[in-house]
This record gives sequence, C-alpha cells and structure tokens, in this order.
Amino acid sequence: CFTMDKELRVLKQYLSTRFSEQVYKGFWFSPECVFTRQCISNSQEFVEGDVTMDLYKGQVLIKARKSPYSLYSEELVSMDVQGNYDPVDANGFIRCNALRLQEYHRLREKELEAEGSVPPIDPPVKPQKTPMDPVAAKTGAAAAVVAA
Repeated sequence: CFTMDKELRVLKQYLSTRFSEQVYKGFWFSPECVFTRQCISNSQEFVEGDVTMDLYKGQVLIKARKSPYSLYSEELVSMDVQGNYDPVDANGFIRCNALRLQEYHRLREKELEAEGSVPPIDPPVKPQKTPMDPVAAKTGAAAAVVAA
C-alpha cells in the first residue's frame, strides 16, 4: 500500500538527495539543511503501517503491506464498481500533455528543414477500421488497415 502519492514521492526523493549532499558538505546547521529536514519530516506524516516480509539468502521479500493511511481504494480501481473515474476524462488530459510534444516535434522539424539535413517527418498514419471479414466475424474481431 502507498501512503504518499507519486508527486510527493518524487519530491521527497529529490530532497533526500539534497539532504545527503548538505550533510556531506557539513551543512547540518545551515538554514537550507534545517528546511530540508523539516520537509522530509512533513512528508512522513502519514507513512505508517505494517509490512510483512521474508528474509531469504540475503534478499528481502515483501509479502504484505497495510496502513490506515493507504491511498489504495478498491472501489476506485474496481471494474465492477462505478467510482468517480470516467475513462473519457483521460482524453483531455492526454491531449493537454501531448501539446508540448507536438510543439517540440514541430519546432524540431522546422529546425531540421532549415538546416537541410533531414527531410520532414510525415505525421503518423492512423489505422482505419474496415468492415469485418468472414474470418474475423467468427471471432468477433475487427480488422484494421493502415492508409497509404
């Protein structure tokens, strides 16, 4: 079970690295080291629970985890129970995140064309659905072809 979300774990990992650098340099009592220690301590506020593990030939094998502050919700991830998540909601999120990649690609392509080093890259071709063929109709699968 996780008690910290992804963004907090990433930030805590970054701070842990900075903290180790500060300690190595002897900055234990510096304002930045005090701040870093406080941030790391605050990130651990809801990290509590039990872990069951086995030790075998120098390896640690985690068997179970549980916490009263677990972020995991069986209702939210269930395919049987309707939660607050609607898969359609992801479309806008995916499009927003794709904008920066599309812009990067456009600018990079423009730069390469100006240099004359590489011909422009064609945009990806989307597969087109075709009517079911007799073989696919028996299995219920639709065939897809790529437009040329």
